[in-house]
Amino acid sequence: MRLQNPLSLLLASANLCVAAPTFYWPPWMTGIVSTSWLAQHSWDPFILVIDTRPAAEYAAGHIPKAVNIPWAVPLSAWISYGPDDLLLQLPQDDYLFGNLSAAGVSKLRRIIISSSKATPPYPQAEAARIAMTMQLAGFPLVHVLNGGITKWQAEGRVVTTVVPSITPSGITGSLDRSDIVDREYVKAAINNKIILDARDPSVYNGSVVEQWASKPGHIPSAKSLPTASLLDLQGNYKDKAALADVVESVIGTDVDKDTEIIVYCGVGGYAGAVYWVLNTVLGFCNVKFYDGSSQDWVKVYDMEL
Repeated sequence: MRLQNPLSLLLASANLCVAAPTFYWPPWMTGIVSTSWLAQHSWDPFILVIDTRPAAEYAAGHIPKAVNIPWAVPLSAWISYGPDDLLLQLPQDDYLFGNLSAAGVSKLRRIIISSSKATPPYPQAEAARIAMTMQLAGFPLVHVLNGGITKWQAEGRVVTTVVPSITPSGITGSLDRSDIVDREYVKAAINNKIILDARDPSVYNGSVVEQWASKPGHIPSAKSLPTASLLDLQGNYKDKAALADVVESVIGTDVDKDTEIIVYCGVGGYAGAVYWVLNTVLGFCNVKFYDGSSQDWVKVYDMEL
């Protein structure tokens, strides 16, 4: 990942594996935080909750002091509509930072991404994809709220319709795209590197064909690591030990943290959750993201059954 401070530069010079910047965080903390933790720290002015639901849902009730930057397809602050009709492409720098500035977002604050829960778990994956985008944009303190506003409300916690007063932060910057790979990069990785498919097993094995990738099956040599396998029966992310077990069951127990792993899915949503768990929760420091995913792959190459 990016190296932005003296400590990370020191680690790099020592040739150590540097994943997400967890040295900013208490050792017990990962890229996923609980609703109880957020409730206990609601007093902290340096915490900023970003609610990514549609504006109407946010207006009907949200976590106190949360700001609203909705996720919307095909275009929003978080994603762009790419060439060849590719969905869920990373946003342009000016557009992303313009929206973040308007919402008062600053790199000095701890950012909590809150969405809702659903089945299939698209919103849970979207929250992780957004967190990944902010990490690539250089934000050192980003977390996903496990269960989001859905769990928060189910626990009887306070919600409000009061919209906080916002002062634009004036923040600018650019996305570090060094972890983003393209179709030809992935082709060269077949049978050479670990490639993980985050789609549902039925899509991976070709029994179901999604609308944005007309060819059944998966990228040759890819292993199946469904995003749904990262979640428990209540639709929340599993704890760190359980997540490690899930990943190890797919890639094995002898894979070093600096081994290159490429993740993809249908259009780049589910893969965001796998990227986030691998990189930020489990500390794999050489995770690549194929943003075009299956939608882009089948334009040129075949899948494997």
